[in-house]
Amino acid sequence: MTDFFLREVTNEDVRLLWEWRNDSLVRETAFDQEFISWKSHACWFDRKLSSVDCRIWILQDDGFPVGQVRYDRGGEIAELTYSVSKEFRGRGLGTVLLQMSTPLACKELDVAILVAFVKQGNLPSMRALKRSGFERMKVINRNNEQCWKFQKSCESCNQIFTS
Repeated sequence: MTDFFLREVTNEDVRLLWEWRNDSLVRETAFDQEFISWKSHACWFDRKLSSVDCRIWILQDDGFPVGQVRYDRGGEIAELTYSVSKEFRGRGLGTVLLQMSTPLACKELDVAILVAFVKQGNLPSMRALKRSGFERMKVINRNNEQCWKFQKSCESCNQIFTS
């Protein structure tokens, strides 16, 4: 039996997130596909960790980290990005990660809408978003790549906290 737990990222996670970010499949599906240097990542990580407009959570399965999700707030909207460790892909953990984190992101960042942008060929992410209540909106061009915009209203997330 699995025991999923979502925890906030800590300073101790800096290397783990760097390794996950530089995974070849993560880079292939990212809009910025370049290898990220350690120095660049460490500076980015410090900025994100101290930002009031960002939340990063780690999904743990029986105490072991299996994926991460980040939400960046801009006004009433938070954009999410996520990844699952290569050893745990294909098990539906992206869906678990999104289902557990979206209510928290809505509440903690006090936003009305969550959005995600997914390259057209990234079918696993599209499935995870749809299973997590996101609606596929339209194809847009982002960083010279065609991608789908997914969106979810925080009204549906907030019902969890008011019930």
